[in-house]
Amino acid sequence: MNKLDEVFDKLVSQELDGSYKINRITLEEINQIPDFTVYESQLNGEAYNFKGNKFRPNKTEKRLVIETLPIFEFEVKTIFILIAKRGTKLGGATKRFSTSSRIIKELIRLSKYLNSRGYESFHELGELPKLKFNDVVSYYINYRQEHGPSTVGVVKDSLTVLLELNFINQEFSKEVIEANTKAKRTKADTVNRLKHPLVPPMIQKKIISECSKLFENKKDIKRFIALGKKVNVNFEAYALRNPNVNQNVLSILPRMLSKDEVVEYRGLRDKIRRITPYAFTMLLALTGFRVSEGKATKNNAHKCKRENGKVKYFIESTLRKYTNEDVVLDWVSCKQVYDAMKLLSDVNTVYYDRIKLILEYYPSKISERNGELFEEALENNYLFAFNYASQKGNLWFPKPTKPIKTDTSGQGSTAVALDLIEVEVTESDIDFLKKYKCNYKSVSANSGMRGVEYKVGDIFRVTPHMLRHSFAWFIIANKLGDIHHISQQFKHMSEMVTFVYAQRGFEAIDDLKNIIEGFDALLTEEVITDIVESAIKGEIGGGGGKRLKNIVNKLNKGQSGIIFSTDHHEHIESIQELIALATKNSDGILGLPHGYCAAGSSCKMHNVAVPDSCIYCYTYFATRRHLPFWTATKNSAERGISRITDAGLADRYQAFLSVLKRTLASADKAISDIEGNGTKEVYNG
Repeated sequence: MNKLDEVFDKLVSQELDGSYKINRITLEEINQIPDFTVYESQLNGEAYNFKGNKFRPNKTEKRLVIETLPIFEFEVKTIFILIAKRGTKLGGATKRFSTSSRIIKELIRLSKYLNSRGYESFHELGELPKLKFNDVVSYYINYRQEHGPSTVGVVKDSLTVLLELNFINQEFSKEVIEANTKAKRTKADTVNRLKHPLVPPMIQKKIISECSKLFENKKDIKRFIALGKKVNVNFEAYALRNPNVNQNVLSILPRMLSKDEVVEYRGLRDKIRRITPYAFTMLLALTGFRVSEGKATKNNAHKCKRENGKVKYFIESTLRKYTNEDVVLDWVSCKQVYDAMKLLSDVNTVYYDRIKLILEYYPSKISERNGELFEEALENNYLFAFNYASQKGNLWFPKPTKPIKTDTSGQGSTAVALDLIEVEVTESDIDFLKKYKCNYKSVSANSGMRGVEYKVGDIFRVTPHMLRHSFAWFIIANKLGDIHHISQQFKHMSEMVTFVYAQRGFEAIDDLKNIIEGFDALLTEEVITDIVESAIKGEIGGGGGKRLKNIVNKLNKGQSGIIFSTDHHEHIESIQELIALATKNSDGILGLPHGYCAAGSSCKMHNVAVPDSCIYCYTYFATRRHLPFWTATKNSAERGISRITDAGLADRYQAFLSVLKRTLASADKAISDIEGNGTKEVYNG
């Protein structure tokens, strides 16, 4: 038995139902409790003891400070250990450190409120008669709601913990808590709760475009890296020749380049000074990362591998949302993010190597604080550790920071700033925000802008979670996938995923699922409108398109009572009714580069490279939106056929040639149907 268990078992008893109960003890007895370690990290030498006031399980978490009145403080600390490390009953589930911190902070507020009314312990709440207990709960909730309507949720969670730990265990306790919180929490969740804003597409496009321009200019970045490496090589050679010098490091390093090279080096730094925040912006915008996962990304975390002739890109990062332990995951990425991360990693490596040289050869020439900072930076190896955009960032050895502790706002004062690119809101942007009921600058009660609407000309305010929501919206809005596909991106992507990782992966998309489902309903109607309008024009391909075009033709000829399908047996009198019926009976439509699949995620063919078999399928539709795909497919097939026949290899590659001809015929038919001709048939080899 370790010291924590040995001491803790004397502070807590167990009820018949297995729930824990914190013993009621005096201040004198509290002072006599022997101290014990609650959290200890061998990695960074941190230890947090029961009699201290600060706690955290690892250095990636913000410290939880527990300071209140003496007896309350003992109870709050003990509650914290139970909910974070043991659960409220034997074998019960523990809560994550961040969730526990949220509840503990509320209990500290409650303890101070109770003390102002003459109470010294949470146990005293359990001795109150029903009416008195109801008054205390009701007044406290009203007091907290003055700080924001959403506070009722955490108040209920905190009171529930007191209930589960038998501080308030009378028959009426649960009823009183529920009666005082249910209606107010419902109101907070409906009337007062704001949907998390999205980034309007044109604004996001401008932001990504500006970020991309920096990384497309590889020449400047690579030259900056080359000069940086030259500094390192010359510096090491100098240090080997001069182990004992009187100058400080900052006066030595500039002499490692010629005067012209120093001027060039400084000029290049000015050109790429935003490389870190721009890479961070692209990472969040194009992967769906949480901000914590983005900040935790290590240098050189980008990966790529070739599968079935295609290059796939991945990013390794750390998931900590559902557990206090670090879980290393691979996330699917794209070439733009891969290239940005590679260039930033190469720049960072120059500086990581440089501070390594400083520590090796001239440790006495830097302050003790800088020495500790450098050692920690090398150990962490964070991708977003150096802020080259900051005026404080020195050209020769910029001080590394901890991205997990830095803010995403501040006009470049942090390495992960998202507000460097200022984009003005237009009328069309506001129309988009109104459409999705999120035309406001912030959802945070502490921002001072909660619920404040955008006006034309305002600078759009981007937040990390907004980019995450927009990433999911983009996939659904463009019918690039459904919830199943997004779940793959928001979980562990390794082929050797364990059950635990898979479970955490599915949990990781729960917070987006409701948003996505809401989008899907609206966007399914938009897609069906596109399909039906294309059918009206006679510009639609696929077996489903052909069938729908026939229905529309009959409607246009005034034939009422048209049966939409053998399944629905409903009569259609107008195009509007057709759209409404199709929307009502569509369980999501899967959007693909080449067309729409009404079979949704159940379709077994939606991942095929060449969708020849889709052309006659009665659930398949292709509109002008998909014309570029079929045109490219046609051109590719024609080139393949030409190469084989021109080389006189038709007999040798007969099977492949047959496939190419079938693909060409499918593309011809799709193009013909979409352009309104609709006469071609599919080649069958």
